[in-house]
Formats: sequence, structure tokens, C-alpha cells
Amino acid sequence: EESVSCDEEATEEDSESSTEETTQEASVEESATEIREEESTSGGDVYLAETYGDYSYTVSGNDACITGYSGSDTVLKVPAKINGYTVKSIGEKAFGNNTNLKQVVLPDDITLIDDKAFINCYNMISIQLPANLNTIGWNAFDGCSSLTGIKIPKTLKDAGVGNIYSPFTNCTALKTIEFEEGLTSIPTGLFYGCSAIEEITIPKSVVSIGDQAFYNCTNLKKVTFSPYITYIGKEAFAYNYSLQSVELPAAL
Repeated sequence: EESVSCDEEATEEDSESSTEETTQEASVEESATEIREEESTSGGDVYLAETYGDYSYTVSGNDACITGYSGSDTVLKVPAKINGYTVKSIGEKAFGNNTNLKQVVLPDDITLIDDKAFINCYNMISIQLPANLNTIGWNAFDGCSSLTGIKIPKTLKDAGVGNIYSPFTNCTALKTIEFEEGLTSIPTGLFYGCSAIEEITIPKSVVSIGDQAFYNCTNLKKVTFSPYITYIGKEAFAYNYSLQSVELPAAL
């Protein structure tokens, strides 16, 4: 019967412990590769930068902001939740320069599409905006030259800063636009320079049109105004050379 010395038992235990530690370290390294976390403090909030499949995102409280996408899908339905967090915003340049995207559906809880979020997605034909969208950043869809139509939700309040920073700058195929009934104001510079638009029907719920909202829409031929509009901003329809006549609202 073989006897095992205490030294030999200790050596075996050390070897097993070393193997377990190596395995744990490898597991931690793999997790670190899959989930990268960065913490920064701003205004008392802690933001965590993480990855989830093809998405990168940050977290603040219970909300997630998508900051990047590395996938190659042509038809994409962006998730409403990521790891239990509600997706509330699309970050700056998050989908920028993605030439694979053709159709995109955004979840309704999103309230912000940040600056240049979809810049130069030049093969994107359609995008469904969120039902609760409040803000579209400047140049959010700049260079989306295949985008043919867009529906603006009634919740929209702000859109870039007007002038050349319109959300839809260089959307040269954008011909069809629809405003959801319930929208009360068309934001400043919303469709600045969208030269393919030919006809606009403004719903009865709209009472104001912001400055340069349809500036330089050179092919715009027909505008049907809401009868309840009381304000049309500066240069709202400037340089619309194809617009021959309009019937202004009586409430102006």
C-alpha cells in the first residue's frame, strides 16, 4: 500500500488551486472581452459602457443609449431592451457610415436620435421613427441619399439647429413626408434643403412652422396648410422655386 507524504499532498493541492485560478482568470479575461466597462461620473450619474451582441451602449439609471453597431444586417429591428435596460436614445454616429443597412425599425421608447446618428447610411431606403421621439439631432440622417420617405411622429419637438445642420441634409431622394396628426409644431430647419419633396400636407393639429423648416426645397410644388396655423417662421419656405401659389391659413 503506497503512502503519500504531506509534501506530495500539498503539491497536488497547489497544482489544483493553480489550475482553478488560471481557469478563473481566463474566464474573467473572456468576460472582459465581451463586456467592456468604463465608469465616469457626470452630474451624479454613473455611465457604464458595455457591449451586447453587435451593439455597444451606455447605461444611465435604467436607460440605455446605443453608441455603436458592428453588424452587417440589411433589415434591422433595434431592440427595445438591452440586458434589461430600456433603450431610450441613439448616440452620436452610432450607425454612421453603415452601408449595409436598408431598412431600420426603431423602438417606440426612444426619445432622442443624436447628431449624425445615421450619417452616410446611403443605402438606407426606410426608417421607422419612434412613436415617442422628442429630438432629432443635427445631420442625424445626413447623406442618406436612398431614403425615400419619412413619417414624423406627433411627439417631435426639436430637430438639429436649422440651416445646413438639418437632420435630413443631403437626403436627395426624400420625396414623401408625412406628419402624424397631433403634432403641434414643425421644428426649425426640419427639412432644410430637401430638394426632392414635391408635396406637403400639414395636419390640422399644427399651429406653428419653425424658421427655415422647408428652406430651399426647390421641387416643392404644393403645400396644404392647417387652417389653425398662427405662426410661420422666418424663411420657412424660402427659395422654393417650384411653389407657384399657396392658400395661407385664415388664423395667421
